[in-house]
Amino acid sequence: MSYVRHYGTADLFITFTCNPQWIEIKQELFLGQSPIDRHDITARWQKRGLPHAHILIWLVEKIRRNEVDAVISAEIPVNKNIF
Repeated sequence: MSYVRHYGTADLFITFTCNPQWIEIKQELFLGQSPIDRHDITARWQKRGLPHAHILIWLVEKIRRNEVDAVISAEIPVNKNIF
């Protein structure tokens, strides 16, 4: 909120969420465990949900409405056994 008050509305608001299938998480699991069994690993920083970050970006060259789809990207893991 303080950044928005100081700099104005951000051009991009990005949320980055960890993937419980990351090798760094899987290496910490005991035999037979899944990431859901190890809340201390997957949520150790925020104590709820998966670790994530919210990022505000102010652009020098603004994006026009017709360019938004070319900039936005999202990935959904293909593996259905995430948890």
